[in-house]
Amino acid sequence: MHALRARILGILLLSLVAPAFSWAAPTFNLEPGTQISTATPQQVLSAGGGVFRMYFIRDNFQVLSATSSDKVNWTQESGVRLSTSPAPAIDASSITACSVFTSTAGWRMVYSAISSSGVYSVLSATSADGLTWFKEAGFRLHLNGGQTYLASPRVLRVSNNLLRMYYVEDSSNTNTPATYFIRSASSTNEGQNWTIEGTILSTPTAEVSVSTLTDGRYRMFYSQLQSGTTISQQILSAISNNGLNFQFESGRVLSTSTSLGRIGFPVVDRSTETFRWRLYYAFTATGSSIPATLSALTLNPAGTGFSPSTTLNTTSTTSFTFTGEVFGATPTVRMVQGATSITATGVTTQSDLAVTGNFNTVDAPTGNWDVVLTNPDGNSVTLSGALFVDIPSGTLDLLDNLIRPRLAQSTTITVTIYEAGRVTLKLYTFNGELVKTILDEDEPKGTFNASWNGTTGSGNTVASGVYLLHANGPKLSETKKIVVIK
Repeated sequence: MHALRARILGILLLSLVAPAFSWAAPTFNLEPGTQISTATPQQVLSAGGGVFRMYFIRDNFQVLSATSSDKVNWTQESGVRLSTSPAPAIDASSITACSVFTSTAGWRMVYSAISSSGVYSVLSATSADGLTWFKEAGFRLHLNGGQTYLASPRVLRVSNNLLRMYYVEDSSNTNTPATYFIRSASSTNEGQNWTIEGTILSTPTAEVSVSTLTDGRYRMFYSQLQSGTTISQQILSAISNNGLNFQFESGRVLSTSTSLGRIGFPVVDRSTETFRWRLYYAFTATGSSIPATLSALTLNPAGTGFSPSTTLNTTSTTSFTFTGEVFGATPTVRMVQGATSITATGVTTQSDLAVTGNFNTVDAPTGNWDVVLTNPDGNSVTLSGALFVDIPSGTLDLLDNLIRPRLAQSTTITVTIYEAGRVTLKLYTFNGELVKTILDEDEPKGTFNASWNGTTGSGNTVASGVYLLHANGPKLSETKKIVVIK
């Protein structure tokens, strides 16, 4: 046991906290201990009354089950759910994977099996209580007379009348691991008949699992085969809006090395906290043929976006949306710049994927701010430079922009700046010649006035015509016309 524990703890969980605005699965953290020994996990679902049931395969010929109230501590249930021998026999020499779902008829299980003559097929069984199962007649999938490799069926309910099954198939019909791709089929009669939809991901795969996010997107987890082998040592993920077109996500969800062993059979389910995900998987140590079911949990929230990207330091209420995953019910959100921190108010968890709130950025230092979301348990995520605080644009206003110098008239110039700095007011002819520098001084933020009485820098009265007043200062660059009539 100590040797196995050492191997387990040696698994390389690549804790890749997704960089801001990337598309990646949240980071899974290895949980201590073994969930179920001598078992490959297949499905976790509710058994009612706050009890959860895990179906698992042992020795490639038995489907068994265990129950838990916390999805961490599992107790094996007595009896056998399905078996190649003895009863309830399924007319196959091995069971490679299974998926269980509820239907209008009760419970249905689809499972991939291999006969004693090497025929591959997906079969099914039904149950009234999830414990006692009866094999159904016929094949659910049976390709090329059973000569085409089939494995890892995973059924997901898309709607009340539509089921989708993801599975691994040898797309070349040559039983070559390099072409063990992920495909899908759909059913509109509760899994009795399936229509093949096509290839979902063209990547060498051992097993596949699909979950549905709160916003309706689909995330696929799959154990990728090493080149030219039937061994998987990493679990990857892909995302989709419709369950058919998947985009690879960056990074690895879980991986191990050849010296340690192999991993596979990913099964992803919500934790009892509901906003976290737990990944069950089979780990087989190098030199052993006996797998154990282990697990990993998403602890840190993940950030994928923040809006708006800019605000002003005169705004008392900047409403924001923080998007990502693994958001608890009452997180805190802060914007941070160096030692300065501003805590958001009105923070509301719209779902485990989105949090909204407000920042008061009045007099906040300008520049880029990091935004930090922290769950109540202290786990947090930082989006670096997610919010830029700027100053409003300065303004230039003129009162009496038509003046008669001989009548002692002048133009009143009003300038507003929102940050202290150098301000210049220069007057030019329409041809661009400098007439007079009215102001060239450091000014505090705020509003101040200046004037021009129609004279040059040497005190002479200008000729009648149109003149251009240009103001330059902190976020201020503006030109206005002044008309002089003698």
